[in-house]
Amino acid sequence: MRTPNSETDELQRATAALRARVAHNLRRLAKQRGLSIVRVCHFADVTRSAMYRALAGRASMTVGTIARLASALQVDPAELLAAVDGTGGAPE
Repeated sequence: MRTPNSETDELQRATAALRARVAHNLRRLAKQRGLSIVRVCHFADVTRSAMYRALAGRASMTVGTIARLASALQVDPAELLAAVDGTGGAPE
């Protein structure tokens, strides 16, 4: 039987996994395009401190921020949310 605490724990794990996925995809896509994270921040109008907190998994990004980052990287926002394979490669 699921308890409120177990549901909260599951939600926290899922949120952490999604944050890690977005961070991984941001780094991967920036590297593929020869861009530093600082340049991506500049193009997306995102502060470096906000970006580094998000990349470290200490903060969530808004939908608007994800959209601006995707635009800066010239990808669909779904690419930032896409699952990655076990080797850290391209989205599945």
